[in-house]
Amino acid sequence: MKSWGAFMKNTLEYFLGVFLLFYVCAWSKASDILIVVDDEMIKDNEIRNAINTYTDDIWNTYQVNASIVSFKSQKNGGKATDLKEILVSKKDSITGAVFVGDIPRAQFEFYQKTEEGFRYQRWVTDLYFMDLDGIWKDTAAGGPEAYGGKLFDTTTTTLNFNVVNGSPIPGKVPADSFSIAYSGYIKSPVTALCSLQLTTDNDRRLWINDSLLIDAWFNNWDIPYYSAFQFQKDSLYKFKLNYAEEFGDAYLTLKWKCGDNASYQPIPDSVWRQNDKSTRGLNQTYYGNIFMIDSLPEEDIKHLWISGKSNGVFDGHYSKSGAVSDSFEIWVSRIDPNTAGFYGNPKTLLLRYFEKIHSYYLGLFKKRTRSAMFLTEEGGLNNPLDQKFVDGLSRLYSLDSLDKSIADGLEYLDNIKSDKYDWALYGGHGGQTGLGNGLDITQVERNMCVSPRFFHFACCGPLTCYDFYGNANSASVGSEHIFNTINGGFVSIGSSKTSGSDQMDGFMYYAFEHKFIGESFREWVNERVKRNQYGHKEDLYDWFYGESIIGDPMQKLEVPEQKTIRIHKVKAQQKPQKNGKLYDLLGRIKGLTNL
Repeated sequence: MKSWGAFMKNTLEYFLGVFLLFYVCAWSKASDILIVVDDEMIKDNEIRNAINTYTDDIWNTYQVNASIVSFKSQKNGGKATDLKEILVSKKDSITGAVFVGDIPRAQFEFYQKTEEGFRYQRWVTDLYFMDLDGIWKDTAAGGPEAYGGKLFDTTTTTLNFNVVNGSPIPGKVPADSFSIAYSGYIKSPVTALCSLQLTTDNDRRLWINDSLLIDAWFNNWDIPYYSAFQFQKDSLYKFKLNYAEEFGDAYLTLKWKCGDNASYQPIPDSVWRQNDKSTRGLNQTYYGNIFMIDSLPEEDIKHLWISGKSNGVFDGHYSKSGAVSDSFEIWVSRIDPNTAGFYGNPKTLLLRYFEKIHSYYLGLFKKRTRSAMFLTEEGGLNNPLDQKFVDGLSRLYSLDSLDKSIADGLEYLDNIKSDKYDWALYGGHGGQTGLGNGLDITQVERNMCVSPRFFHFACCGPLTCYDFYGNANSASVGSEHIFNTINGGFVSIGSSKTSGSDQMDGFMYYAFEHKFIGESFREWVNERVKRNQYGHKEDLYDWFYGESIIGDPMQKLEVPEQKTIRIHKVKAQQKPQKNGKLYDLLGRIKGLTNL
């Protein structure tokens, strides 16, 4: 008979072996995440250190390993297809990916039949990166209506105009789908700091002395955009303004308020100088498209959809079996400060965001115990579609802790700034620059203190912040909720396209299961796409393929406590490999890696 000591020794060895086996399996299982940082941001020491701290917070809190890799930004030529290859190569070791900065975006398009006729649609979709084994097809080329390339050069003595729904130059410029590039100089009549106010229908960008002061290249109207510039009397300042009219009315008004002036006034025509610096007026170039493209193939002019011609934009998504869609294996979230540019430069916005997330993981965040639904007069309080949200939020926070109300834009702001809510859901109409309750994006004040961690938008377009080619574009209302807020504002959930009460239903049921919000989103997308795959595929693409999340995907409903302490002591740096050269994970692109 073995002694008690030998028995205990064998027992301890057995449990130690089981523990080591469990530890190895836990380490090797598909529980890691990949953090992809754009190649420009990773070069900044402060940004790199902030991301390293974020990976430490994830490990200390959840024991989930986060690896950092760099990737060429979209503006530097990065391709979504190359990024997808990296994700596919890691499909057995990651459950999700966080894209930090200007990481390439995939786009989807189709030609939709509506009551008004056919309408071309194109939008950004992160579902492309979430599906690692599906088939994405590019079988056609589409675009908005165009009338030609560069039309002509001319000059003007006045900048501001309003042609209602007509043409600025009848017979030479179409009433819709045109753009204008203005260039020249401002000869300042004053020495003063001048506030600038630009209001247009539609797209606009403004530079003075090569500084981009206003960047709002999207289709909206009647919204003033502001900036400021210090002028010296009689000095010349380089001036550039790009404008595009998509559909409907067309107008442009640039005003300023200098020094002690109490109100904005139109900038007088006397200040303008052409490119020769002496002749009065401004140079103009007109284009028969909204992209300021000099030339278009004849087949693209006045054609919205060309079958059999690829253009790098996906128009179909299938599984290997030929079904409309496939399951999604990983989640993807973006943390891109380039999409919230109203109140700071991208670096400042990103560092501020990671700072508040770090405070959360250190246990300095006070979780609120209530949730809220903010609806509009149009939808009302008794819309049957909203009951799914009531049920979901009641499961998360209890029915007694749910506040449901009709709120205009100011009431909405007052409520999210109150110290009450952990989850705020908006239901109604929406768009890139505002919500249907009257909230305009510019009302999200810089460093606005809010309580909700989660902002949930059951509306169209709150995460739309990209131009026609998928480039990061100024701002979206969803981005402003996380980058220009303090205390709360960790995650925005919504769509870069169409959505509403009948699309985002059921999401809270997955969040209730104590998963990361990223994983909850992946499971919800799988369930909804499978539920709708037998309908018309364009309806499926239209209503679901813009759904996405931005912000920290590692949030859980319950506020966690850090279990270990790991401090990152190594820096992301260049790693020489073959022949002293640098390679990315595909062995092709020079970049940085985390050592």
